[in-house]
Amino acid sequence: MVLVDLSADRRREQSATGLLNAAEQDRAARLILPGAGREFVLCRAALRALLCSALDCDNADLTFRTETHGKPYALVRGRVAPVSFNVSHSGDHGLIAIAPHGRVGVDIETHDWAFDLPAGLLSVFSVRERGDFAETRDDARWRQRFYRYWTLKESLIKGVGLGFAMNTTRFDLPSALRRGEADGVFRFHHQPTANWHLATFGNRAFTAAVAIDYSGRGMSPHESGPSPRTHRRRFSRLPAGPRALGPVTRPRVVRHPHLTPDP
Repeated sequence: MVLVDLSADRRREQSATGLLNAAEQDRAARLILPGAGREFVLCRAALRALLCSALDCDNADLTFRTETHGKPYALVRGRVAPVSFNVSHSGDHGLIAIAPHGRVGVDIETHDWAFDLPAGLLSVFSVRERGDFAETRDDARWRQRFYRYWTLKESLIKGVGLGFAMNTTRFDLPSALRRGEADGVFRFHHQPTANWHLATFGNRAFTAAVAIDYSGRGMSPHESGPSPRTHRRRFSRLPAGPRALGPVTRPRVVRHPHLTPDP
């Protein structure tokens, strides 16, 4: 997994825009919400750099399509790439996960402690999960639990590829994760042989989660394979390359003390 810095930086944004194709640049220009265009450009450029490195391809050879419910997948020179990936962004934080086999979903949410979270948001949780919130009296713990449950749920439904077309009230998060542990294993009732590994992490600025299908059932619509290994890194700035022509350079990760600390 890679944590991407999405804070405003004109030079970095210009460099990132140069890695996007015409359709992606047009999409970014049409995003009207504050910061939305910047978030898309920086995340998509980082995704391109990571995929080109993983697939040993040129940036110009890489394109994207989406499945029925909107989950993207990559093509290299028109052929479906043998990797699964997922992207999430919120505020100044982006999260990208790439798995060489299997399915993967991620979600990241920037904390807004001043925002009054409407109780109606709890409608995405199961009866048992809503009971956990009813027992949480402290406001800070209530919010921490909300971000934790929300990101875990969303990482799962994004990993499956259905998003909120899936009824999230019909399954409970693993009890270990609801008790506060950092990871756990989950199985859907309708797909008991698919083992999803769930992990959550974060800091004062954000909460994030990842869901990885370790069962080897494969990534829709691609072939199956062994479970991926994951790690966490951060781009302090957009990596050099890939370029439309010439060899692709592996992204260089640079850490600086002024950046938000690692989770």
